[in-house]
Amino acid sequence: FEYSDLVIDNPAPTAGETIALSLNLQNTGKREGEEVVQVYVRDDWSPEPRPLKRLKGFERVHLAAGENRPVRIPLLIDSLAYYDEARSEFRVLPGEYEIQVGASSVDIRLSGTIRVHGEDGGCRS
Repeated sequence: FEYSDLVIDNPAPTAGETIALSLNLQNTGKREGEEVVQVYVRDDWSPEPRPLKRLKGFERVHLAAGENRPVRIPLLIDSLAYYDEARSEFRVLPGEYEIQVGASSVDIRLSGTIRVHGEDGGCRS
């Protein structure tokens, strides 16, 4: 399967919004098959310990041999939240998040960046 043309419909969202990731998926094989397109999020700058990548969405796609199809996966920005023990609440920190799309966490085919803005409009780089 070949992944191409990742588009992030709103690369500067705020908490509470949902963005959409779009890409083209092509079955380059000689047989029909299914691919599970997976979306991971990475943020190395977080003040809290976090996993290297976090699975935040997926879409199972069935394609005939040679078929090409657009795939659209929604991403709820609030799903990027972590539990802030000091405040006793879940928070989405403003900053830059890497969006990774692929067949698995070790087989990333496309990536892009979003800059999440806080309620005050600010964003940490």
